[in-house]
Amino acid sequence: MNSTIDALAGGGQGAGMNREPIHVIAHLSVQAEHAGRAAAILKTLAQKARQAEGNVRFETFTHAGDPSKVATVETWSDAAAADAHMASGYVAAALGELGPLLAGPPAIERFV
Repeated sequence: MNSTIDALAGGGQGAGMNREPIHVIAHLSVQAEHAGRAAAILKTLAQKARQAEGNVRFETFTHAGDPSKVATVETWSDAAAADAHMASGYVAAALGELGPLLAGPPAIERFV
């Protein structure tokens, strides 16, 4: 895995293994010519994530003035659910498709 994909798959960094909800916000910059393809990949990812155990919310957003800037906003029932999501096959597939389309490393943060 390259460092961009490693950053996307950040696992349980900074989140305790307790039972409180975990909120994840990811900001991604994609190569402008691939903005449409990246949005489609994220839409599919969101649909699958919403069906995952422990998912409370998973939304994708495109910057109003720059379609190459996208964000995801997720809420998971707890850190274990967020970690299971990141370890899932559907996330691995999405990251494999997204990696070459990114313009730089994503910024992913977990909040409690």
